[in-house]
Amino acid sequence: MSGSSQNVANSEDHGMSGKKSKNTVYSQLFPVLAANIGSFSSGLILGYSAVLLPQIRPQDDAHFSDFPNITDFEPQNADSAYRPFTATIEEGSWIGGIFGLGAIFGGLISAMTGNRWGRRISLMLIAIPDILGWILIASSQNLGMM
Repeated sequence: MSGSSQNVANSEDHGMSGKKSKNTVYSQLFPVLAANIGSFSSGLILGYSAVLLPQIRPQDDAHFSDFPNITDFEPQNADSAYRPFTATIEEGSWIGGIFGLGAIFGGLISAMTGNRWGRRISLMLIAIPDILGWILIASSQNLGMM
């Protein structure tokens, strides 16, 4: 009888360890995803303005005629492309440079949250506004949303 009760006890322990391992996977998965989102976002920021700015420039902007290489890369269907807004060279430089300002403030905020709550929770908390910011950029309908 002691053998059968021992088997029951072992099977119950095994069921609990399966539950523990699932929680362990999730507790490791979320911080890793948050860290990878931050790394992916940092790389995406570097090339984002190079792709975006030619797409949102005005067709008849006289400033662009000074740069012949820019007009060489005109999209084939530029007249029929959906453009909810356009940006001048000055506005485009703000779009390209504002990420640097965000990095300054992001570094300060991440240092404060890291000291207060630790690195893992800090990564997860800072990933939330990062994701929301990219969603806002992807769904932008005017220059202010960029």
